Amino acid sequence: VNLSRVYNADVAARAARKERGEAEPEVAEEASDSD
Repeated sequence: VNLSRVYNADVAARAARKERGEAEPEVAEEASDSD
């Protein structure tokens, strides 16, 4: 499994959810943790 590919897919999915205003608190927490 290509980890960078998985990571990019996850980032793209989060961006899409954020655009539609469907960002979940859990996702926001994960984002700040990995930052």
